[in-house]
Amino acid sequence: MPVTRRTGRRGYASCTAYLRRFLIVACVCLSVCAAAPAAIAQVWLGVGYDGVSQEFFLTTIDTSGQSADVIEEFRRTATSINEEQVLLRTRVGRLLIWDQTTALTSLYWQHRTSLLAYTDRGRRTWGGLEYRFNMKRPHTERETGAFSNFVFQEIRGTLERRFGSAAIRLRGIGELVHYPEPGLLTYDYRQFRGEVQIGRSTEPLHFQEATVLLIRRDVPDSARFSYLEAGLNLGMGWTMGLWRAGVALEFADRRYDLDQTGLDHGAIRLHANWNDDGLQARWPGLLEVEGYHYHDRTSLLSDFLRLEFRQRRAFPLSRGWTPYIEPGVESVWSAVDEDYLEPRMAIGTELLTLRGWWASAEARVGHRNYPNGSISGLTDFWRLGFNLFFDAPLWPRVTLNVVYTQDWEWHSEFADNLSLFLLSAGIRYRM
Repeated sequence: MPVTRRTGRRGYASCTAYLRRFLIVACVCLSVCAAAPAAIAQVWLGVGYDGVSQEFFLTTIDTSGQSADVIEEFRRTATSINEEQVLLRTRVGRLLIWDQTTALTSLYWQHRTSLLAYTDRGRRTWGGLEYRFNMKRPHTERETGAFSNFVFQEIRGTLERRFGSAAIRLRGIGELVHYPEPGLLTYDYRQFRGEVQIGRSTEPLHFQEATVLLIRRDVPDSARFSYLEAGLNLGMGWTMGLWRAGVALEFADRRYDLDQTGLDHGAIRLHANWNDDGLQARWPGLLEVEGYHYHDRTSLLSDFLRLEFRQRRAFPLSRGWTPYIEPGVESVWSAVDEDYLEPRMAIGTELLTLRGWWASAEARVGHRNYPNGSISGLTDFWRLGFNLFFDAPLWPRVTLNVVYTQDWEWHSEFADNLSLFLLSAGIRYRM
């Protein structure tokens, strides 16, 4: 078809243009690194592969009025994505660090840059300033998926002053995000986050921290997504014999500019962790409690309380092997009969060698039960998953990394079944 041929030529020309841009960036980066002293310049060149596949069932889908290209894009996005990429990363500097990564795949071109400057942290007063830039562009108009075409900029600054065992820290973070084609989930926004933190460190307490924060987000195209959030975070960590523990308590209240949204809410979160203080931890555990309260009682979103508990028992062996078992449970109490209870069990192992090899493999199983499923329409299901992480120096300058995950959900209703597959692998050469 003529349209297909035109799209193909435009895609080929666009891909060629991005390839030329990639080569130009590569030449500039290599020239900068060549001019810099070897001790402060680092270059990585790599190839990689990313694969994502998910399977689910839709009881109803309306494709009336949609073009064949739109339907094909939905099918491709919903079922699988396979991308190969060429990667170039350079890092130059010590107290002033320039770090950039350029990636070229069959679908898009992405460039990430950061510039970091900071003073010596050994001084009583120190500060840092960092700028981050992330741009992603598709080769063709057909590949403009929800998150395939954007520009992200961030600047963050930190200033800290120490007073003996105490310190006060000021932090500011500004974000600017732009999508050429905004949508419901991909909209332009400006956001600023300011923090004031006061901390103190004494024995047996590792730290005592209190942070007051304020977040303001402005969405130019839709005031219903603009909000102001205030929060207070409290943290503490301590040592008891051979044990270390930490507790963090967070309070937040978010108010949107338009009160008709029904999204205004308050939140409270408790995070606690503990571990034996040995070279090879045997009893790491985690407890999380999270509660949300929506101020508008007519909101489609409901109040809920979530609790999650995990306790690992590790068995350190020789040569860096550490197998473990990790029982856990997650439960939610909801105001609209969406309560559930999900006991879980994970079995895995980790490997860390003196040569720098690191690997982690885990299998996990769980069952989620909705006691009020007949009212909410949610169905019970079994969950099974596998994770594999691998990072190893194959040669003095060559590193291989692999990330693999596979998840299945088997529901009492066949139409609710889900599956997700993710594979990411790459080889990097440090020049």
